[in-house]
This record gives sequence, C-alpha cells and structure tokens, in this order.
Amino acid sequence: MVSPVGVGVIGAGYWGTKLIREYRSAEKSKGNVKLVKVCDSSLSALLAHREEFSIYDGMLTQRVHDLLATPGVSAVHIATPNRTHYALAKMALEAGKDVLVEKPMILRSSEAYELVDLAASLGRVLHVGHIFRYNSALREAAQVLRKRAIGE
Repeated sequence: MVSPVGVGVIGAGYWGTKLIREYRSAEKSKGNVKLVKVCDSSLSALLAHREEFSIYDGMLTQRVHDLLATPGVSAVHIATPNRTHYALAKMALEAGKDVLVEKPMILRSSEAYELVDLAASLGRVLHVGHIFRYNSALREAAQVLRKRAIGE
C-alpha cells in the first residue's frame, strides 16, 4: 500500500477552512492524503478548527517554518492573501515540498516564471488551484478546442 501524501495547509481563513474540510474528508474516505499541519498567523483562526475538524494542538502553528520543517509534510497547499503567494511558494519549494497555490498564483508574471523554473530545477510539483478546473463545462470546452471545432 502506498503511504498517504502528507499535506500542510497554509492559511486557515475562509478558503483555508474549505481546504481543511476537504483534506479531512479525503483522509477518512480515500486514505491517500493526510492533513499533517495547518498554519495561519491568526491564533484564533487556528483554534477555531480544533473541534470542528478534530485537530489537535500539535497540528497547528503560526510559523510557516514550523510547517515546512514538520516530518511527513511533503506537499503544501497555500490559501493566503494573494500578495503572499510568491514568498510562501518559493519557501515551500526551497524546502523540498510540492506546492499547490490558490489562484492567482502570483501577482507578477516574472515571479511566476521564476517559480516555474525553480520547481523544475528542484524536481518539485507547482500547481495552481482553480475552483472550476474540473468543471464539466470547461472539460467540454477544452475538448472542442482540441478538435479545433472553433479555430485555434
């Protein structure tokens, strides 16, 4: 059996709460992922998740470096304010983690290219989350484009 992917979520606000819920659900139903650590600068945001998601205090941190140094965290999901995405993604990649960052990935295209190159040079995954990425309407549109039914 393959070990579950250990995930650390950075950001426990509105969107981070949704991610924590999904990771906990996937952990229970599929067993291919394990929420290992949750990080947020707001202690109240972190503590609000203890009971709802059965998270013990050792899974919570206000320090990104603690999350990145946690054994078992091999992937990081970033759900923080847009202006922080670049620095957090770069830190995570440099710490040897695969990264899923919510959209927009970065606010400057030059920084996006830098992160893509960094991930490639380190052999790490860098992926951008998007709420509609797996939407059936978008899959159909992609198929139409692949068939060149409406041009290039």
